[in-house]
Amino acid sequence: MNLLRLFVICFYSLFLCCNALQLRRKRVLQNYDGGTEDLADLLLEQYKKAKIFDKPDRLERQGDGFMSMSTTCTDKAAYLLGVLSEVTTVSDLTSPTTSQGLAYTWMVQDDTVDVCTYSTLLQRYSLVTTYYATNGTNWNDSTSWLSTDGSSECEWNGVTCQDGSVTTLNLQANNLSGTLPSEFTALSSIIEILFFSNGLSGTIPSLEDLTSLITVDFEANDFSGTIVPSLPTSIENYQVSNNDLTGSLPTSLSTLTSLKNFWCIGNSLSGTIPDFPDSIELLYLNEVGVQGTIPTTFGSLSNIQQFFANGNTLSGTIPQELFQITQLRLHNNNLEGPMGDVTDVLTNLWLQNNTMTGTLPASLTNATNLENVLLGNNQFSGSIPAISSSSMAFFDARSNLLTGTIPSSLFSDSLSFLYLQWNQLSGPIPSEYSSADSLSDLYLSNNTLTGEIPGISDDQLTELTEFLVSGNSFTGSMPSSVCDLRTSGILEDLHADCAPPDIQLECDLGDCCTRCF
Repeated sequence: MNLLRLFVICFYSLFLCCNALQLRRKRVLQNYDGGTEDLADLLLEQYKKAKIFDKPDRLERQGDGFMSMSTTCTDKAAYLLGVLSEVTTVSDLTSPTTSQGLAYTWMVQDDTVDVCTYSTLLQRYSLVTTYYATNGTNWNDSTSWLSTDGSSECEWNGVTCQDGSVTTLNLQANNLSGTLPSEFTALSSIIEILFFSNGLSGTIPSLEDLTSLITVDFEANDFSGTIVPSLPTSIENYQVSNNDLTGSLPTSLSTLTSLKNFWCIGNSLSGTIPDFPDSIELLYLNEVGVQGTIPTTFGSLSNIQQFFANGNTLSGTIPQELFQITQLRLHNNNLEGPMGDVTDVLTNLWLQNNTMTGTLPASLTNATNLENVLLGNNQFSGSIPAISSSSMAFFDARSNLLTGTIPSSLFSDSLSFLYLQWNQLSGPIPSEYSSADSLSDLYLSNNTLTGEIPGISDDQLTELTEFLVSGNSFTGSMPSSVCDLRTSGILEDLHADCAPPDIQLECDLGDCCTRCF
């Protein structure tokens, strides 16, 4: 009799349980417009594990594919499912193979924080999902990540917080791979994302909702797709050089009025350069495939300091005002027209391998902070201004139509490389050349230079490795003091017009000159 009673009680309890499940399943399908049978079953699986059939839980539509569960914080699994469904679909959360499902499982089974009172669950979940999506077990340094001692995510390696909210995620050169999950954008207070030099792939997610975001560094990864996703107006630094990004630069860049640094070197873009906001300071578009002309609006950018767009197929003229910035690198394009006036803020001017014309501006004489001037393989004419910069290390004006004499002011203590070959320069080599203590390469071949090669003292030009003077009209003989550099110094190449039968400059082949023409 007792056994029969026990059987009846168990059967009745099971009936009530199954009935409650079916009612809840029906409620899921009713409350989630468009809900599927499979989705309802997934949720009921969680309810079964939670054993909360008597709680007033309900499911609500939260936009396409998103659901949230209002529930009392009685069961960890069910409560987390409700909270996390604000940013992730339930099907992803309950999948054992997705990074979202792995993160949810870890938070349910291994994490020891009190989910009922923990104030940054979504932030914690976003980081855990990012860990799984980027193969965290293979990171170079994952110290404290996914620790089970109940510590805050703010203590994890590379994570910086302010008042409990993540403000910086610095995982540079940490062997991340895989793709960034969309849940990454749940880090609503983040200011800096620093993922330089990893193996991340896929597309860059939209960052538009991260309204505090200032710096993004995704350089040296394997990202593909659009170069600029939706960005918040707070963005100041956007660095995505050396990826596999494609497409064109969007015109919306001009609306990012806080943008200071935009670096996208070495991608595979197309189209033209759009306008940029006046806030831009450093603009790096080297070797990205852009074409067309440089926008005339660039002439009115009042804050720009460096503009690099070398190695593209840009054409037309350069806005004259750009010659008054700190660094201008536009070499290896199809640019034409004259140079504009420069100021003393200019340090680097790289214009080689274009089709530019006109004379070199006299204002170069006042650019006393010049370090590198590269003008080779253009069609510049006229004389070389008397440039006098104590910082000049590299001056290259080879293969132009330059005339006149070589300014003695070029030979400063800092000068290491001087390339003036293949022009129409005349007159002698300035005797001051011997005072260029750092001079390594001196190329003067194929001009119309005359006179004798000046001699040097024993302690001069000790760094000279290449001295090329062939193809000129020098007379006399190569000074023995110069020849001595072949044995006492590091001079490797010494070329002159010393080949018979029409020897113009006496120079013993082998003992002094290394090649005679």
